[in-house]
Amino acid sequence: MESKKKSDFHKSHKKSVKQVDLSSESSDEKAQSSSESVLSVTLQEDVNNVDINRVSPYATKLYATFQVEGSLAKFQIDSGASCNVIPESGKLRVCIDPQPLNKALKREHYPLPVIEDILPSLNDVKVFSKCDLKEGFLQCELDESSSKLTTFQTPWGRYKYKRMPFGISPAPELFQQRLDQNLEGLEGVHIIADDILVTGKGKTEAEADKDHDRNMTKLLARCRERSIKFNRDKFEFKCKEINFIGHVVTKDGLKVDPKKVEAIVDMPKPTDIAAVQRFVGMVKYLSKFLPSLSDTCEPIRRLTHKDAKWSWGQDQDAAFKEVKRSVSSTPVLKYFDPQSETEGQGDASEKGIGFTLMQQGQPVTFSSRALTTAETRYSQIEKELLALIFGLERNHQFTYGRKIKLWTDHKPLVSISKKQITTAPKRLQRLLLRLVQYDVDIVYKPGKEMYLADTLSRASYRMRNDLQWKSRQKV
Repeated sequence: MESKKKSDFHKSHKKSVKQVDLSSESSDEKAQSSSESVLSVTLQEDVNNVDINRVSPYATKLYATFQVEGSLAKFQIDSGASCNVIPESGKLRVCIDPQPLNKALKREHYPLPVIEDILPSLNDVKVFSKCDLKEGFLQCELDESSSKLTTFQTPWGRYKYKRMPFGISPAPELFQQRLDQNLEGLEGVHIIADDILVTGKGKTEAEADKDHDRNMTKLLARCRERSIKFNRDKFEFKCKEINFIGHVVTKDGLKVDPKKVEAIVDMPKPTDIAAVQRFVGMVKYLSKFLPSLSDTCEPIRRLTHKDAKWSWGQDQDAAFKEVKRSVSSTPVLKYFDPQSETEGQGDASEKGIGFTLMQQGQPVTFSSRALTTAETRYSQIEKELLALIFGLERNHQFTYGRKIKLWTDHKPLVSISKKQITTAPKRLQRLLLRLVQYDVDIVYKPGKEMYLADTLSRASYRMRNDLQWKSRQKV
């Protein structure tokens, strides 16, 4: 009776498995493994592996048996990590506790890309598709010695992974490196973790469609050749805008992910320091969309200072509501264009500094931070200069090695920047030395003209109808 239940369980789960196998036109055709395609992980010296065995609920054991028998090879050994079954998206997933192993493994040092790395290449893109790898880590085969290191204990004996499991410390770097190597040279293909963005670029929709189809065809051919498999359920094809790595990329520019906005807007009022830190941390993730975020958050952030007493008053309540309002009406950010003239606007207040990078009158990114205790005692000219330097350094990948026009509403800063550094006061000299590496032209503009309200209102998009966008927002 038990074996019949187990067999039925296996059949029901095998039917639910959906996978796009791009290794060949026939699902029976297998790609041959080579020594170059096998990954290896390396141990540090003199590290002991001691782990406890956790008890798994009986209801999860049949599922674990199906997963283990389908994906792993039986291997008898004297020690190993414990095995658990965790829920994921309404299903169960077998996982190991690799903490002792991670302490012993050497980390790989391969640069992991971020979304800012690909944004400049999205100019003139009008069509987007996204491919998600099916169990990406498990598509990477381990060599024999590395496979033995993943040995884990189950109620039915000891097993080892033949392919790279999730959870081991070198996995993200090894996976990104292997994927980059397999897909290098493909135009219009951008890879971050297990998400692949395919784009179509052109001056017209027809040109973009044609370019997209050509890029997608080449990607599928390469994946078929290298036996890379996609998840059919998460495939998104030919969209005008698409969610990618926590942001929404569109033909007009970068938008904030509505789910993140909703999460922040629905957050309850903080009742302790930990809740304040969670709220500020979530909002800071969207800082590139929010001008003057540092000033707005200052009353709330004040509660996290050392020796500060908890006191949520009217200032904190007003700031809390203002942050939610700002998050709900974020602008669309223009993709940085290396061929366009670049400008920047800096501003300093009593408690914080802010900077806006712009091209063609549209914001590319916003940056802001709080002043340190020492910086709050700076003179106004020092604060204004610090704001410009902060913006240049924060956006170093966009500002270094090119001519930048910087606008300021503090006129003395223009004359100081054109003089010899040695003629400036000592503290200004230190700041001006940080400015030397950039090719900048500081230009005065009256404060009343240092507003981006028109630009923001043209580029912004409504997230919630019950929240209104402020008519004039100073950077």
